[in-house]
Amino acid sequence: MRRQLVGAWIGEDGSVLRLRSDSTGWSKPTERNSTIHYPEWTCTQKELSLFLGRRNRFFNIVVHPFGSSGSSLRFEILEVTGSRIQLLDCFTGESNSYERTNEEVLESNR
Repeated sequence: MRRQLVGAWIGEDGSVLRLRSDSTGWSKPTERNSTIHYPEWTCTQKELSLFLGRRNRFFNIVVHPFGSSGSSLRFEILEVTGSRIQLLDCFTGESNSYERTNEEVLESNR
């Protein structure tokens, strides 16, 4: 599962996410001039968690896309394909889809 999640992703809401194989990454909400976050991440076969390692604060990537702390710590992985992931916020029940993109697109959104 972990290998399938590694890569560059853009959400249906315009948020961006980069998950690296070393459990680090970066993320940014939809606003062009918003703060970039550098979360650490972990996953199991069915769950994904993102957290800002130095502060040990978890980030809710569905309700508060990559920007502010959220109340949920877990995201159920509903679907993973080579080009798409769909996550369900276990606390709110809301889902969000992400499409695989290339690094150049993500870098232009930084």
